[in-house]
Amino acid sequence: MEKEKININSFNGAGGNENLSEPKWNVEDYRIEQDFEAAEKVSTVNIEVRKPQKQEWFRAHSTLQFPAAVLEVNASGNIFLVHPSLRERLSDDVYDACIYPCINRNNEIFLWTVRLPRGDNRANQFAESALEAIHTARETWIRRQWSPETRSHVVYRSKVLISDPKWPEDFSIEDLINRGFKRRFIADYEHEVLRKLRGEE
Repeated sequence: MEKEKININSFNGAGGNENLSEPKWNVEDYRIEQDFEAAEKVSTVNIEVRKPQKQEWFRAHSTLQFPAAVLEVNASGNIFLVHPSLRERLSDDVYDACIYPCINRNNEIFLWTVRLPRGDNRANQFAESALEAIHTARETWIRRQWSPETRSHVVYRSKVLISDPKWPEDFSIEDLINRGFKRRFIADYEHEVLRKLRGEE
């Protein structure tokens, strides 16, 4: 039976002309060398850049992923992609991550930015836990919730058989990142976000 085709513009209420005014960034310029052991590749599609919500059942796409240097602004919670040429100059504020596309039961796609583990510390335990959740979510529907007792995230698998999600066709990881990050790309040391971090604005 022929698979049902899905229009990417039907996701998250996006209209056909919604992003016409948004600039098209060369996402490939922001890719960093992938020198970590990743679970298999992951496929991505969505507009929001966020973590999964605690009561949200979701899947991770099984083929696409995008390693990148990112800057998270604590005040707003916004995450920016940082050009690799600025990585060393911003080492105190930037971390290496991998971006995975996920989809929930409402056909809403989001990009989960997961910090990559480095060294051996508490932050790495969270990173490794998130990567394990991604690996499981590629195979089955999961829900991820914080446990105060164990001070860690617990992953719940669906106990019923749920059909695989229907991902849009004819999209790329670059398309998804352009849609999700919109104008949140930093390629200039004089970017207003960096100037604010340096106390120059």
